[in-house]
Amino acid sequence: PPTFTHPRALSAKSELNMVGHATNQMALLASFILAVGLTACGDSESPVEPSPQVEGVPGAWVSWGMEVRTYQWTLPPADQTAAPILVVLHGQGSSGGDIRSYSELDRAAERGVLVVYPDGVGGEWGVGCDCTGSDAAGIDDVTFLRQLLDEVGRLVPQADPTRVFLAGFSQGAMMAQRVACLLGDRIAGVVAVGAGEPILGSGDCRPPTPLRAALIHGLLDPVVPWEGSSTIRSIEATAQAWASRAGCSSAHRTALPDTVEDSTTVWAEDWVGCYPGSAVRLIGVEGGGHTWPGSAASFPPRLGRTTHDVSATDVILSFFFPE
Repeated sequence: PPTFTHPRALSAKSELNMVGHATNQMALLASFILAVGLTACGDSESPVEPSPQVEGVPGAWVSWGMEVRTYQWTLPPADQTAAPILVVLHGQGSSGGDIRSYSELDRAAERGVLVVYPDGVGGEWGVGCDCTGSDAAGIDDVTFLRQLLDEVGRLVPQADPTRVFLAGFSQGAMMAQRVACLLGDRIAGVVAVGAGEPILGSGDCRPPTPLRAALIHGLLDPVVPWEGSSTIRSIEATAQAWASRAGCSSAHRTALPDTVEDSTTVWAEDWVGCYPGSAVRLIGVEGGGHTWPGSAASFPPRLGRTTHDVSATDVILSFFFPE
């Protein structure tokens, strides 16, 4: 994908130059423009006519101001109907292309899923906790992702807008949980890898019904501690919050098989007594760090160990799209 720029005013010609080198492949790069609105609060959203078609770029931009945002996607088979949508959010300082590579979540397309990998502004997300650069800059990523869903639904008629699932890593996992709360009428489930839930104002969560939520976290995570912080809930408190929203009554812990000698072990807590169609799961990695479990990628040693006793990708696929 092109290097992200953050201009406040780009001409149409500049936009076309930025993305004009895209190639027409299954995983396409799309760009669209998001708004700052005419008021201080950014309330005025006004649709515009579609931008000119660029070879390899699937369709029009949604205009909500003058900022260029990018994403990649992998399409399901052409004969797939009512395809679920999986939106995958990268961590801080990363990109949609990065998480696409190390998560290998393109595998979901083999199950008839449309997989979308958006890019945060400057590699960050506005998670709403006043703890990120995008928060400080006032980036409205909830609206960005809402409009992204609108755009993808328009461009891919086979997509099913009633089955939208979110997955994220680190700061992207925080963003995924925020979106699941604030756009609960459009989201069917969320899996957060390596992050608890941002602490928002009371009453800010309007979760999906039914609700499917899972957390995967290393107990020795040096970046997002298991115990949480002043801006992020602890992992156990996050899991309990999702369980309460899903109407669950209690959790049962099970040790998972220790299949690989990598100085980690894994357990899972599954809640019972939840509302019909709902499910909540917490997977704890004893000895695990701030990485993507099961990934073949080499994470920096300072981030801690990667377990291979469980695969975060397999958990996401089985939790959302069981075969």
